[in-house]
Amino acid sequence: VLDLYDPRYRTLLQGGKTTRTVTLYCTDPAHQLAEVYKKCRSEVLFSATLSPFAFYRDLTGVKAETPFFSLPSPFPPEHLAVYHLALDTRYGARAHTLSSVVEAICTFVRARERGNYLVFAPSHSYLGQLSGLLREAVPEVTLLEQSPKMDDSARAAFLDQFLPDGEGITVGLAVMGGVFAEGIDLPAERLCGAVIVGVGLPQLCLERDVLRDAYEETYQSGFRYAYQYPGMSKVLQAAGRIIRTETDRGALLLIDTRYSLADYRALLPAHWSLQRIRNTAELNEQLSAFWKKC
Repeated sequence: VLDLYDPRYRTLLQGGKTTRTVTLYCTDPAHQLAEVYKKCRSEVLFSATLSPFAFYRDLTGVKAETPFFSLPSPFPPEHLAVYHLALDTRYGARAHTLSSVVEAICTFVRARERGNYLVFAPSHSYLGQLSGLLREAVPEVTLLEQSPKMDDSARAAFLDQFLPDGEGITVGLAVMGGVFAEGIDLPAERLCGAVIVGVGLPQLCLERDVLRDAYEETYQSGFRYAYQYPGMSKVLQAAGRIIRTETDRGALLLIDTRYSLADYRALLPAHWSLQRIRNTAELNEQLSAFWKKC
């Protein structure tokens, strides 16, 4: 790494009196990637989450004039009902709003007599708090919980409980950005809805703050590049678990006050018709109407 070290790197010194770690930390790989591209005739970058384009263009080292093509969703937009409940889930407010979040989740999963759901939490700690309260609030529900050290067999066992013809309600609690938020396929009745708590912002740490400062210096977008855009990418990946085929139908509940802000709403897919919900009674009414149409 010393051979590559340039102004796009930072030297991090962490630890205490007995143990210290020195990290040569790359804050921006764009230059190195651009050098790789020079060896190729062309390059094609594709993903379900390459938005906003300027962010990915800057950090992947492609040229400013690179063509960008965005395809619309191949699925009927009316097959996904998207609801927004404005509860503050920022770290300092979580204890105050936790009971209201639990009430909203209970209303969401009880809108049908049976069904499979995923609830994405902002952290393992918050997930644990949700789990305890949900077990008391909805004892009739089969509650599954992601643990920090699940191996492949444990992950498979978790997903195997999302049966297409199961009786009752199954709810899986998972961490946003984790193994159950991307790369899994639960089509049709294996998953009929998801709840996303928060906007997916990475947890504060030295590395992330170093990125923020570097991006502010280079792109004048420190917070957006280091926190907001990666966080909303997690939201879109988690939401993408619901509709997997052209016949799937499902519901999504976004819980956070920040979805009311224009700069967060602008990062949501254009085909989403976001419905603002004021309380759980209204949520139940809207969900009941949606499921009746399905």
